[in-house]
Amino acid sequence: MLNYIVYEKLKNKYSKFQKLYDKTLKEKEDLLSKAQLIIAKNDSNAFDKYLQTEKKINKVLNEMKNVLEERRNMLNLKKEDLRNSKSFLDKIYTMRYIDHVSVRKIAQDQYYSESQIYRILGKIRNTTYDEDR
Repeated sequence: MLNYIVYEKLKNKYSKFQKLYDKTLKEKEDLLSKAQLIIAKNDSNAFDKYLQTEKKINKVLNEMKNVLEERRNMLNLKKEDLRNSKSFLDKIYTMRYIDHVSVRKIAQDQYYSESQIYRILGKIRNTTYDEDR
């Protein structure tokens, strides 16, 4: 399997997990705003529940943060593999989607025509799309 396909899979997993982490952070913010109301009412039972819930959320957030950091490191390693790859598809993928090089510049660097580069990029898009299914 080509490196760019694996990189795309890792990137998609990372972004999904990042969204989940952000959602959990939002829940913590909502919980904190509710806690401020509880403190204002001076309700000790509700405040104890808040503290227990906050501990659980903090534990989940720390675990998620560790997983997120691990996935980020894997993504960076795969990015380096892409950069060092000998496959012309990996090189073109890296130049276009990671380094954001223009198609014209890629064509000049790789000694292809622009239309050939567009065909290759189309092939890359199709293979990554098919792999996501």
